Amino acid sequence: MTRSLQVLLGGPATRRAIEVLMEASAKEKGRSLAENQRETLRDVLVNAALGRVYLGTYNEEPCGFVLALFVQSVGHGGRIAVIDEVYVAPRRQDQGISKSLIRHAVADLDTFGVVALAALEKPGGPLSALLEAEGFERCPCQLFEKRFDPAGAE
Repeated sequence: MTRSLQVLLGGPATRRAIEVLMEASAKEKGRSLAENQRETLRDVLVNAALGRVYLGTYNEEPCGFVLALFVQSVGHGGRIAVIDEVYVAPRRQDQGISKSLIRHAVADLDTFGVVALAALEKPGGPLSALLEAEGFERCPCQLFEKRFDPAGAE
């Protein structure tokens, strides 16, 4: 039996498999997947203008994903994608799956007409070296974030 990795473009038919992996990712970080996160995933899976999810399967078993979200950028002159999350299940780590998933996402997003691709990663995070090896450059900017109360109050 040949063991192989396949990368599928996420959609409604793969939603549950991706959701299970997202739940595992959140659990590893000591969190749970909130309902608004599930709704956002569903939105991305049915609306190609929002982003793409790439599901990795190893021998047809879901093993990881890359989530890329789209933003229109005047400065870049078009649509950019931001890799919001990369996850590989612990039993499939250290097998080159993250690299394969990222390479697949990069190739697909390039043909999809994205003008730039960014990835969010903590300095020295587990993907830093891989992203640099795959041609990503460190951005000289710093990310700032302001969160809003879901009910609208600050």
